[in-house]
Amino acid sequence: MNLCKGFRVGIMVALLALVAAPAIAQDEGEWGDAPEGAMAYPSLGIIGNFPTCQNVGPANFIYHGALCWAFFGPSCDFEMEGNAGNCPAWPPYDADECFADMDAGLIMPPAYTIVPVGASLVVTPCTAATGFIDQFCAPGIWGGNIDIQVTNNMPVDGVVNVLFDWDQNGAWGGQSQCPGGVPAPEHVLVNFAVPMGFAGPLSLLGPPNFVIGPNPGYIWARFTISELPVQLPWDGSGGFEDGETEDYLIWVWDGVASQDRTWTAIKGLYR
Repeated sequence: MNLCKGFRVGIMVALLALVAAPAIAQDEGEWGDAPEGAMAYPSLGIIGNFPTCQNVGPANFIYHGALCWAFFGPSCDFEMEGNAGNCPAWPPYDADECFADMDAGLIMPPAYTIVPVGASLVVTPCTAATGFIDQFCAPGIWGGNIDIQVTNNMPVDGVVNVLFDWDQNGAWGGQSQCPGGVPAPEHVLVNFAVPMGFAGPLSLLGPPNFVIGPNPGYIWARFTISELPVQLPWDGSGGFEDGETEDYLIWVWDGVASQDRTWTAIKGLYR
């Protein structure tokens, strides 16, 4: 075995051990942000059980080594734990992708977050932009109503996986059903190849479209790029040598007149 190959194998063995271990010293790298052991959907009273924090169970967690050869958006940053190092505390929510630090890669739709207002938790936009992916059970169309900026500078092809919590149960996996028995799997993009050297919107690579789930409202989504495919079925957890994971709260439209979800409007409800 040459030294380079041995080094890569050694890293992968260490990362697999990292994911399997119930409690170890954290390593700097890329982690997830979706709530684990905290409120995920305030209007529904659902606690999130997404694999984000190392020492919050029973869900596992996701981790990428601090290489940054494959990433979403213009750059990546490293933390010692999930939710930009804030685990196990929520709020703040989206302490990474909503932090306006030029790290987020989501192009469309606009993302939302959860903020405390008095004694309540309220959903509000991450930026001045508001909007939804589309109506429930409509098609999710790459380049039409969903897209993300991706870069792969690894010496191998990367893979992208995307999850949506369509049933809003606080975990990823399985599928929901739309009218007529049309399935809406939560794993909407499965081990999709991103060639080495590619940089641009993921839609340029022609990923397959998908069915948006049957529940209107806010949905937690996970976007992951890595050097290895994930094992199926996938719940959003794993350990990788490189890559990045970004989590977003996305609005699925209910088909009626849209609500004013600007921060100014939301604060006005509590005055």
